[in-house]
Amino acid sequence: VEAVGIGSRAETSDQNPAYLRCITRPQIDILTEVSIDNGPFFDANNLASAVFASSLSNAEYKLTVTNTSAEDLVDVILNDSANGIFNVNIGNLAVGQSVSLVSSTNGFGSLSVPNICAVNGNGPIFYDADVRGTGVLSNILVDDTDPAVVICGEPKIVILKQISIDGG
Repeated sequence: VEAVGIGSRAETSDQNPAYLRCITRPQIDILTEVSIDNGPFFDANNLASAVFASSLSNAEYKLTVTNTSAEDLVDVILNDSANGIFNVNIGNLAVGQSVSLVSSTNGFGSLSVPNICAVNGNGPIFYDADVRGTGVLSNILVDDTDPAVVICGEPKIVILKQISIDGG
């Protein structure tokens, strides 16, 4: 800033630089997938994409948490109440970092559900897992939720194949 005194005509100036750091809103993503009887994992978000299980089926859930923002996240907290996971701090996530959790991950054995339909009965079972974390620079709290749906029931069609060795 430059100025000239009205009465004295003395010139004066001063500087005070300002810096602006623009950051985007942090983001986090959780993906909940389910596998039946050691099959492939599916992102079963609703009834149309649900996986099917019968009375003796075992279910395995996989939770993948990803920092999808341009800012590191701290205090990332996971909840999956249906599987007994309450306010578990899974640490900090750097930009772009993902963490996948399955029943063999230390402390996450409850992601394996033996005889899922025997425990829950026939019909759809809805699970929701959620995650939250805080941007390290912005201090903004962000969260995400992802469902998984399993439909329990016995097959409605039974195929019986018979072979005759004498044509009868």
